[in-house]
Amino acid sequence: MRVHAYLLLLILSFLFPLKGMASAVPLILQSDTTPETVGAELPGSTWRWLAMKRQLTVALYGSGLPPVTQYEYDDVLRGIIPELVQSLGQSLSLQVKFVHYGSREEALEALQESHSSIDAVVAAPGKQPSLGPSVLITDDLLSPVPVMVRSDRAAKHHRPGANVIAVQEGLLSKEDLSTLYPDKEFTFYPDVKSALASVVLGKSDKALGDLIPVNFMIERHFANLLTLDSQVSTAIPGYRLYVRNDGTPLYHALNTVIQNISIAERELLLRRWDQGSVTAFLAKPLSLTREETDWIKNNPEVNILVSQFTAPFMLFDDRNNFYGITADVLNLIHLKTGLKFIPQREDYVNNAQKKLNDPALPMDMVGGVIWSPERAKQFLLTRPFMYSPNVLVMNEQDPSLPYHPGMRIGVPAGHAAVKWIREQYPAVKVTEIGNASLAMQELAEGKLDGVVTTMISADYIIARYYPAKLRIAGILPIGDAAVSLAVRRGAPELFSIINKALAAVPPKMYTDIISRWQGTPEAQFRTWTVYRGQFYLLAASAALLLITALLWGYANRRRVKANKLAEAKYQAELNFQDRLINGPPRPVYVFNNDGMIIRSNRAFRDFFSEEQHPLLTLPLQDRRNPLDDVFYSITSKWSDSGYETESVYESEFVLFNGFENRKIRHWITPYSDDQNRQAGWICGWQDITEYLQLLDEISHAKEAAELANRSKSQFLATMSHEIRTPLSAVIGLLELNVRDAAKPDPDSLRVAYDSAESLMGLIGDILDMSKIESGKLELQPEWLELRYITRQVTRVFDGLARQKGLMLNLHKNIPEVEIFTDPTKLRQIIANLVSNAIKFTEQGQVDVNVDLIVNEQTQKAHITISVRDTGVGIDKSTQDKVFRPFEQGGANDAAGTGLGLAITAELVKMMSGTLTLDSIPSIGTCIKVELNADYRASALSLQHSENRQKKARAVSILIADDHPANRLLLSRQLTILGHNVAEAENGKIALEKWKSAHFDLIITDCNMPVMDGLSLSKSIRAATSDPIVILGLTANAQLSEKERCIGAGMNDCLFRPLELNRLSDTLNFYFHETENKSNLTDWIDFDVMRDFLPEDNTVFTDFLGKVFEEGEKDLALAKNALDEGNSETLKQSLHKMGGALQILKVERITREILSIEELIDVEEDTSVIRQFVNALEIEFKSFRTSFEAWRDVNIQ
Repeated sequence: MRVHAYLLLLILSFLFPLKGMASAVPLILQSDTTPETVGAELPGSTWRWLAMKRQLTVALYGSGLPPVTQYEYDDVLRGIIPELVQSLGQSLSLQVKFVHYGSREEALEALQESHSSIDAVVAAPGKQPSLGPSVLITDDLLSPVPVMVRSDRAAKHHRPGANVIAVQEGLLSKEDLSTLYPDKEFTFYPDVKSALASVVLGKSDKALGDLIPVNFMIERHFANLLTLDSQVSTAIPGYRLYVRNDGTPLYHALNTVIQNISIAERELLLRRWDQGSVTAFLAKPLSLTREETDWIKNNPEVNILVSQFTAPFMLFDDRNNFYGITADVLNLIHLKTGLKFIPQREDYVNNAQKKLNDPALPMDMVGGVIWSPERAKQFLLTRPFMYSPNVLVMNEQDPSLPYHPGMRIGVPAGHAAVKWIREQYPAVKVTEIGNASLAMQELAEGKLDGVVTTMISADYIIARYYPAKLRIAGILPIGDAAVSLAVRRGAPELFSIINKALAAVPPKMYTDIISRWQGTPEAQFRTWTVYRGQFYLLAASAALLLITALLWGYANRRRVKANKLAEAKYQAELNFQDRLINGPPRPVYVFNNDGMIIRSNRAFRDFFSEEQHPLLTLPLQDRRNPLDDVFYSITSKWSDSGYETESVYESEFVLFNGFENRKIRHWITPYSDDQNRQAGWICGWQDITEYLQLLDEISHAKEAAELANRSKSQFLATMSHEIRTPLSAVIGLLELNVRDAAKPDPDSLRVAYDSAESLMGLIGDILDMSKIESGKLELQPEWLELRYITRQVTRVFDGLARQKGLMLNLHKNIPEVEIFTDPTKLRQIIANLVSNAIKFTEQGQVDVNVDLIVNEQTQKAHITISVRDTGVGIDKSTQDKVFRPFEQGGANDAAGTGLGLAITAELVKMMSGTLTLDSIPSIGTCIKVELNADYRASALSLQHSENRQKKARAVSILIADDHPANRLLLSRQLTILGHNVAEAENGKIALEKWKSAHFDLIITDCNMPVMDGLSLSKSIRAATSDPIVILGLTANAQLSEKERCIGAGMNDCLFRPLELNRLSDTLNFYFHETENKSNLTDWIDFDVMRDFLPEDNTVFTDFLGKVFEEGEKDLALAKNALDEGNSETLKQSLHKMGGALQILKVERITREILSIEELIDVEEDTSVIRQFVNALEIEFKSFRTSFEAWRDVNIQ
């Protein structure tokens, strides 16, 4: 039936993909009675419609409310309301199907869907919000009776919640409750059980709920703890049905049947859930199959494992009589089936599975097991015969909160609370225990801080054994503990019999059993006066017997001690001999004069495979014996030269052990018998296979090391030549110009400069290769225009190509977009390919093709760069080598280190691209690189380029560097560019000079003694908010170094060597000549201001003063947001600043603000945005200076 239900839901989920149906769980109604049919007079059309409908689907929601609705394991549904709904369906000739939702909202949403299969939803009692005309509500299926519950005893460990009433959510509103009890406070709980538990735990004074579930809970869980106090005189809507108003006669039919259900029929159903009779229980026979009946005949007795430490479920008295809740349930099963249960003690449930599955122990069942998924895998667990909340027991004197970090909680092994505590409170230490009752003893002794057990067990044990030591700290928010019987998996017939017997027991009988044991006091027997004489007689007899036994034991002890001493010596000798033979890890064996192996150690037997062990029992002369070659080799030597008794002979052999051939060093020595005659040989060997392999590997490693040493020497010789050649040219040419300083030679200086650049490129290649091999080379991507880079690179090689008489052609198909990649690495790739092509081409041409194709869907650009030459070409054997370091192809006399293409290949790989080579000797070579990158429109970069193209105005610059040569070079470069320069040897001196003079720019080395550049930048930024530009200078060309500089407050970081052109571009960007707008009219349009302001200079001044005040605030907020990385606040501040300036028509500053906003939208790097914000601040201050000059003239 469950399979059909799940298949139906699956089909419906495909036909009608409803949100509500996705979480519906089919339920199986289990009822022990046949539903009663209620007569109803309905029109013929309604009966015909019902006949076509055939099925009524009813939804329930939330947790169960026993006995009204009760959800059991395996999605089984029981309860008063389901049986009433089943009776409705029977009366209307409809098959009723129940489904469950997690919440009321999900159920009602599923009901209101237009294509939903849900016909009705069971509503909980209480006032419910109106759902509009789309849903109708029937009359009450069952009317609630609100009652008040109070505590039946005063527990010392409870903290009373005075004037607090616990109420189940949804039963009554807070306004209605305040009207009934104006002097009370109210706490709402999600279910009846939690509300009643709050009274037991002292959190509430009383609890208010419906009579039926409240009375059921008290009898099952809170007997002797709670009692009914009074009936509440107020009307509450009862359990009803929500029915969709879809124009069908279903609502009218259901309501008609509900109205026709008589009071007597309702009371009959309530009595079935409230009363029970053993006579009625026994009168109805069980419906057993033939196999089950035969099983009872063949197995009249059932052995069941029980524990004496699970009170009140299972106990034993002084006469070993078994009793308790489980015993009473088993007795009911015995009365119903005739099975006789034989209890067998087992105090730890962890040992139950082992004993149940042990064929030597004919055990069939385990009594009183808490149901859990883990145990359901070990046993066949019957339907639960009772439920009890899981509680946490703590020490009475422990003031700490439950589940505090470090708390030690004992939880029965396999209990669901283990997973819950570890997920919710990972700092709590959970110890899985075998028995909760014994764990409570450890809790009382302070070995544990808490124990998880059932409420009925905890209440029973605390009240009888630890009334002033332990307390119930709270109920765990997990499902109630379901107490079942466990059956071994090999007895499915017994499992079915027990389940049927348990199902036949009326709920009232379970309630009576539980109530009886909840109220049973501990038995106290005082028998000393009755058995005092017998005790004295028995004690005297025992004392006389004990003395006699001690004397006899003393005599035997001496004899046994002497025997044990002799046995110990003998056993020690045997152990020594066995250890002497089997202890060594090398094989040892002994054979006699007949060639039979008479003894061997464990290492000897382990050396050979199992298949060869039978062959070792053969004589050594037998060719089938694995040691026959060893035997014949040794005996032939002895027959020629004889032997000496004290000698040991060694030889090397190859021996097959059943798996592989092993190389061994074998030794042999003869031994003599008691008459000094040679009786056999003692032999053994050492496996030297790995030793010889290791020698071979060492030899190969030595050869590889020698080869590496020769390669290193060759590399050093090559590098020495490559470095010394341009270096000697630089030194020689500079020496000529130094000696003849009056007549410097421009040609020789140009050659020296070219040689130095060549030397720098060589060193750069070596460093790049070193970084690549060490994994430290990093990409530093930024937005760039590919057409500018290709044009710059090819322009560099134009002169070299013309010198060799070659045509260098650039063909590009590049749209006006920017790509996001590393410009330095991209230049290096193109330059290496073009340089290599020109180097190995003597005549003809070199064609550089660059294509860029954008994909608007993926926002990716595909770049293809191919360099084709008409040079010597590369043969197939050499093509595999040209991408290795220090390898060259083509002309043997070509200068270079062989690093260019190797670096190019690694760079392309780092950029996730591909590199292919196609070459034909004597025809030419084509190398193609393909890359992918993000792209965007190029408008911003053009504006950026415009700023770079503007010449920088003369500024005052402070440079800080501890290296004199570096300071001299940078000072000369800046002087050539027309700037005023001051120098400092370290950061501390630079800071003092900055304090005493005004500087527009500071260029500082990042690494200096006394105070480095990063500390200098932080100190300046902390001392002033003026927009001074600070640039870092370092030879560590890593992205992380640049990020460190910007993080310290620098505007940017430059890398050495710093060419003059690059230095000039940087200064042009920060200090480009701005338009001369000294007059305020050059900034704003006064005609626009007159449109909304009176023509009054004082009003103009006040208005503009407010604009500047607010603008500076917005600019300060923008800078703070930029430092914090808050792009949203940054954009909002700039937008607010630009709004006022746009009204005044301050076009230049407005354009810069819009540019920055666009940079924020495309998520530009923070360092780039910071540069634009700094430039904006300079422009805004210039605007204010013009305003102040105008104000001084026009306002007196």
